[in-house]
Amino acid sequence: MATIIFILILLSGYHFVYDAILMPMFRLQSRFKLFGLRDRLIYLKISGQLKDDKIFDLVNSSINSSIKILPYISLYVIFRSSDKLAHNEPLVEEIEKKINTINTSHKEVIEIYNQGIYYLVRALVFNTGAWIIYLLPIFIIAYILQKIQIVAFNITKRVKQMILLTEQPSFYSCDTEFA
Repeated sequence: MATIIFILILLSGYHFVYDAILMPMFRLQSRFKLFGLRDRLIYLKISGQLKDDKIFDLVNSSINSSIKILPYISLYVIFRSSDKLAHNEPLVEEIEKKINTINTSHKEVIEIYNQGIYYLVRALVFNTGAWIIYLLPIFIIAYILQKIQIVAFNITKRVKQMILLTEQPSFYSCDTEFA
């Protein structure tokens, strides 16, 4: 019983450090990086390097949306969005059309857009990072089972080779025949 209480105290300490100290720092850093990307995009628009208002609006709203959902993005949100997109073909086509519009634009705009996606994925990893302590044993078990399966396959392969080798007449070197 004391061991369970000790483990629970350690887990609560881990979650406190991760959620109260590390996560705000990671989120704030990602938020500032996204603000920097938005500033670069605005500079491109002001300097005249980006003339298309539609592309500016698409990338700007993408960055603003990323800033807004930064603390909330998680695997649940990703799966829920995927389910909604799976049943809404017009929305998927519209999103793909917008992505293709962005990907055919100015080189630096594409870089800004891709970096925005990078920071959002990074936020997803950080937001689900506290779960790693619970998922790590599952990954270790899966890794061990994979290694056992490889060893079992190799053993099976060697046994099959031995069976085929023993079927050959030259395997038995006796000249005498058995009755």
